[in-house]
Amino acid sequence: SLPAKDVDGASSGITPTKSNVRSASTPKTSKSPSPQPPKEDSDDKTLHRRIEEIDRKGKALFKDKKFLQAAEVFTEALNLIEQSRKPSSASPSSEKTQSSLTRQVITLTNNRSAMYEKASLPDLALSDCDIVLSLDPSHTKARTRRLRILESQSRHKEALV
Repeated sequence: SLPAKDVDGASSGITPTKSNVRSASTPKTSKSPSPQPPKEDSDDKTLHRRIEEIDRKGKALFKDKKFLQAAEVFTEALNLIEQSRKPSSASPSSEKTQSSLTRQVITLTNNRSAMYEKASLPDLALSDCDIVLSLDPSHTKARTRRLRILESQSRHKEALV
């Protein structure tokens, strides 16, 4: 092909190809890397992804009827959240992240409570039910589990509260 000519008709020595020719309507843009999310967002996503992995592991152990091992795994995820909430953490989390972590704490604690109940550890199960209900007083599963355990121990008056 023939060398391309610039506006003045001088040859630039560049042969036009699809990669170096743009139409008059295409604005010239610099090739800059796509913006990276702030480190805080990336850390939050990594934390959530790790918690979800641990949660899946706990649920698999539950399906295999390995209740105490599942409870330990849920505790691992809860500890990870607790560490991320400490003021000494590298970056403070957003309000949205904190709200999401609180929901995960509720779910993980409720799941652990179920594992303790299945493993015949009612006091630990009740303790976790109380934690869940302190965070979400209308949590139906925790309230029902608490009632069931208290009734099984003939603690009827406590079950009414």
